Amino acid sequence: MAFFHDLFVTIIAGILLAGVLLRSLDYLSKINVLSSFAALWPFYSNDETAPWLAAILPAAIGGKFLLIGLGLVKVSRTGNYKEVLYGPTSYGIIHVLCTIAYWRRSHIGIHSLLILCIGDGVAGLFGRQTKQRLPWNHEKTVGGTLAFFICSFMGFIRHSASELMFSMFFNALACSIVESLPYQQDLDNITTVLTSLFLSHWLTPH
Repeated sequence: MAFFHDLFVTIIAGILLAGVLLRSLDYLSKINVLSSFAALWPFYSNDETAPWLAAILPAAIGGKFLLIGLGLVKVSRTGNYKEVLYGPTSYGIIHVLCTIAYWRRSHIGIHSLLILCIGDGVAGLFGRQTKQRLPWNHEKTVGGTLAFFICSFMGFIRHSASELMFSMFFNALACSIVESLPYQQDLDNITTVLTSLFLSHWLTPH
């Protein structure tokens, strides 16, 4: 019965979220996806198949972005369909891996998704509104980097115990620095999540 319950939750969630998650490539969708996706986790059972079923939704997102990146679906923020092979496609893959590997068993998974969705999403929004560029990366702005750090840390506060505050502060700071570095491709999704995973395993109990 638990399997069919979780399958039902996944189907309903897919119907409700399809319009937001499968049609938009903008920064607001990055922010909305975490609150929508992770908010569904409590509705799943404790069955061992639950994270696998929950991972279907981000897998569908990553799958569509992969099709776009291969040129099979003509949608892209800049008109260059290959850009999504690095950014949005990795976004879906990271969601799948964090869901299956950590699920509700550890705060590490949700912290990594916070960095990916809230931090990176808000950085994009604020970055487009400010003009002062970072001296080491002229494609990033001071406002975007500060927004990444502040909003990531605030998200950590919401989902962490008080004794983890120093570790989460350092985690958010390190990830904001890593996100601001120049890359030849759109790899900041991957590097920031890997940084968060490493620091969470190193600095916090789990």
